[in-house]
Amino acid sequence: MSSYEAGQASPSGMRILVDLARSYPRLLFLIFLLAFLSSLVSAPTPYLAKIIIDDLIFRGGSAGAHEVSGWLGVSHTVWMIAAIVLLGILLKVLGSLLGGWQCHYILQITRNSLTQVRLDTALRVMGGAQQKLEKIEPSRIASRLGFDVNAMDSAIFALLRNFVTSAFLVLVVLGFMVFLDPFLSMVVLATMPLTAVLSVMSHRKLQEFSREESDRVADLTATAAETFGALRIIRVFTAEPFFLGRLQTRCEALRFEGLHHWTRFHSINLLLSLLSSLGGDIFLLVGGILAINGRITFGEFFAFYGYQAMLWGPIGVLLNSGQFVQTGTASAEKVHELAGIEQEPYLVRPRRAREGAFRGEIVAENLGFSYNDGEPVLRDINFRIEPGTMVALVGQSGSGKTTLANLLLGMYLPTHGRLLIDGRDIREWDMRDLRGNMGVVLQDATLFHDTIRTNVCMGREYPEQRIWAALAAAHIDDFVRALPNQLEEQAGISGTRLSGGQKQRLAIARVFLKNPAFLILDEATSALDSETEKAIQRSFDALMAGRTAAVIAHRLSTIYQADQILVLHQGRLVECGTHEELVTRPAGHYRELYEAQVEGMIPMSGATRRPWNRQAR
Repeated sequence: MSSYEAGQASPSGMRILVDLARSYPRLLFLIFLLAFLSSLVSAPTPYLAKIIIDDLIFRGGSAGAHEVSGWLGVSHTVWMIAAIVLLGILLKVLGSLLGGWQCHYILQITRNSLTQVRLDTALRVMGGAQQKLEKIEPSRIASRLGFDVNAMDSAIFALLRNFVTSAFLVLVVLGFMVFLDPFLSMVVLATMPLTAVLSVMSHRKLQEFSREESDRVADLTATAAETFGALRIIRVFTAEPFFLGRLQTRCEALRFEGLHHWTRFHSINLLLSLLSSLGGDIFLLVGGILAINGRITFGEFFAFYGYQAMLWGPIGVLLNSGQFVQTGTASAEKVHELAGIEQEPYLVRPRRAREGAFRGEIVAENLGFSYNDGEPVLRDINFRIEPGTMVALVGQSGSGKTTLANLLLGMYLPTHGRLLIDGRDIREWDMRDLRGNMGVVLQDATLFHDTIRTNVCMGREYPEQRIWAALAAAHIDDFVRALPNQLEEQAGISGTRLSGGQKQRLAIARVFLKNPAFLILDEATSALDSETEKAIQRSFDALMAGRTAAVIAHRLSTIYQADQILVLHQGRLVECGTHEELVTRPAGHYRELYEAQVEGMIPMSGATRRPWNRQAR
């Protein structure tokens, strides 16, 4: 997977596969050498049969077969036949050994190169621009790294094993055939040009079918992952029939594509096999006439019959292997397309060293953002966050709070205006440096199918004592100590072995362990009970001391101590100030939010509970 520069024409799938094989020139040389040698030692077998028939059976005469003057009372003719047969057996054994070594070297190429393809593609996807990644289903990426790379593996193996070996064998066999009788060679090859033309034309069409089938496999994988990943909510709403219907639709699409694809493939193969066998049938007629008329010996006829069988065998292998190659080339184009995803800007420019320590000063100047050049989500945002202060982002759902937090994290870049962090435009930051100074806790905690230690440390090494201190700050150390394997206990797929509150506390422990200079908390304590929330809030207060922090919260009780509160409404910054300033502002948005929450906690006088009307469902 060589280059992905913008505007560069994408290479064909065959070119990708060939480039992968060429990346190991020494192994490739050995593979070609072994293919030639194995073809060379396999080809003489029919010619040895000609020697036995013409020189030992017919010319030796029946009397020679009954001679008793040879060793152990067996005639010299029989010993010579046995020796030639033994030579043929040894050649076959040698050919098998050479073929085994060839397969070994081919597997080294396919396993090494395609492992690197998987890693390189994963690296490119990890560096992909966030807005591009959000359009790709994760299960489709998994299908590309799994199914499609496996198809590339089969294609390279077919190219290096079947195509190369068969091509050498065809050349060697043709050499023996021309040596025996050039005229009969032309007879056997009479149908070859038509077979070659039809093969090329048909396999070009089969590549299109292979691309379609690859897409249908990715669709089915994506739907299955989505369905079985949300099985709990599907059961709650008794929606199994609907989602099984979606799976059935994907399965039917794959079935149709497979039937169409493979029916076409086998029909073409039957036609090509018929044309191939016609050459052998023509030889039987012409060769039989020549043998009867004495133009060729019976040994030559037998050898030629063996050679024409050896010739059409590799050709049949080439025709059958074409399907693997076509599927592999289509998959290679799909994987290359995924690996060519647009990268985050900081990855495609020289890394620039940061000057001085990270302070956490944030300045927005006429900041605006829109998804894919659509309706602006944020408009003309202006604010300043001093280093070491806490700012709260509040507003109704959809007002742009999370989008603004994603801009601070560098997940998106502004489409209008500027966002300055420590005086530098965020577009100029190396995001590895920026995010290395940030810690984030989201409303939906994400855990991985790994140990508690891995989920908290996130790939870094920390002293044991520091890990337990972070767990204690998140008020989950007692729970972890009670587990049979403590830090080495598995969290389950997506943390399914833990409750929602436990997952949230582990996510909070990550932040305490990282000890960042800039905190972003997006409803960080929403999944916790009130007592635990109060305790963790006190820990957060201690952690945020002297650090810049941005807190998104719907519950205003968690942010009233903020140094600055930014109130967003329909993508605009409509108010800014402290809690005391904003709550006293008449007809202000913050005051409306505050009063709505206070009223929601206190039942209105005279309120009654409406009876449930079953028929209204």
